[in-house]
Amino acid sequence: MAISLYMKVIFFCLFMFFSNTMVAAEDSEKSLKNIDSTGWEFGVFIGYLEVPIPLRDVKELPPILPFIDAAYYGENFFFDKWTLGYQLTGNNAYSVSAIASVLEDSLYFIDEQDNIGSRKVAASGGLELYFSNSWGDIAWQGLYDITQVHNGYLMELSYAFPVLDQGFWRLGSRLGVSHKSGKLLNYYYGIRSDEISKSRSAYSASAGNNLFWELEANYQVSEYWQLKAVILYNKLTNEISDSPLVDKTSLFSYFIGIGYEW
Repeated sequence: MAISLYMKVIFFCLFMFFSNTMVAAEDSEKSLKNIDSTGWEFGVFIGYLEVPIPLRDVKELPPILPFIDAAYYGENFFFDKWTLGYQLTGNNAYSVSAIASVLEDSLYFIDEQDNIGSRKVAASGGLELYFSNSWGDIAWQGLYDITQVHNGYLMELSYAFPVLDQGFWRLGSRLGVSHKSGKLLNYYYGIRSDEISKSRSAYSASAGNNLFWELEANYQVSEYWQLKAVILYNKLTNEISDSPLVDKTSLFSYFIGIGYEW
């Protein structure tokens, strides 16, 4: 099944959403976890993107597309890519926020799959704890299905740290683990009784953990222009990779391009 242009745009946005690496400690002052400045921030990026989709029989064509990155930071309210949030308390060292965002797994099923039932797009909401220091940033999220699509939950723990900040070059990395409940994984990757066929047996998924690692490099060409390269590796839990709907055990995504931010 060929992936539509609409899906390509969705996954370009999704990929950029997960590209939140802290490439220097000073970046945390502008992150959505530490709201020290207010107002809108915009960026336009164009480049080469590869974002694999784990579903079986989906033919992907790497797009070269423009991407508009928009964010808003108010005194407490913030919006950044796929995330809405409200900072409940915090300072330059930590914050506690209520957040809501689109569930990554649900976006895989925007284009209908052959001979399987509908999987709806879902949103998750809950709390995020964030700690920042010169050695990096630690974030924890506990989110529940606020759309009552799968009635599951997810928890994520990540650590982002600067690798290089010299002259016009900045390099940062992020690693972490994402725990997803059985209800969440079974809704999207399980095989229901009416979906069983000769080539697809029944399958029920339990809770599992995805591991991820990200590396981001930036070269500041001028005050507003920058070159960007991002690599994201995601090791899928066996509960996902063992599903008859899936033909991958890991996802390797990358973006190389140029951006203008103001």
